[in-house]
Amino acid sequence: EIQEVNLDWFDLLEFDPYGTRFPGGECYRDLIIRLQSVVIDLEQQVIPCLVVSHVSILQSLMAYFRNSPIENCMNIEVPMHTVIKFEPVRGGGFRETQHYLGENNNEDLLPLSTQRQNSDVEQASVASSGKNLPIWGDNTPSTPSSTERKRSSTTNC
Repeated sequence: EIQEVNLDWFDLLEFDPYGTRFPGGECYRDLIIRLQSVVIDLEQQVIPCLVVSHVSILQSLMAYFRNSPIENCMNIEVPMHTVIKFEPVRGGGFRETQHYLGENNNEDLLPLSTQRQNSDVEQASVASSGKNLPIWGDNTPSTPSSTERKRSSTTNC
């Protein structure tokens, strides 16, 4: 719909999704600047913290805790009906677990299919596959497969 109404803006968004401001809003670069103090606060906490937010903020925080390039955060798919937990690990970095809260929640944690260091390779392969995926990744309701439901992995920052 936006593509039909404002083709020039949509062309800018396709060219630079990280730096293009949404009409009347902010771009991902603005969001990252705004989130810097939040990340510092989260890092300093010694008790568990719960973050409930919009997908763009969750994508940015996930990119930080996964140690992936922040400029690619809009490509991170945030699963619906899922609690994503990041725990600090000895030696630096964070362990990520995902707990699916949907209907068939009978399984324990399953390992992530890829290490986070490979996330850029995985994103590049999806981008080169020719699929036109939406920025948010939540355009269609779907039930995750058992390997997507709950994941666990460790990475170093």
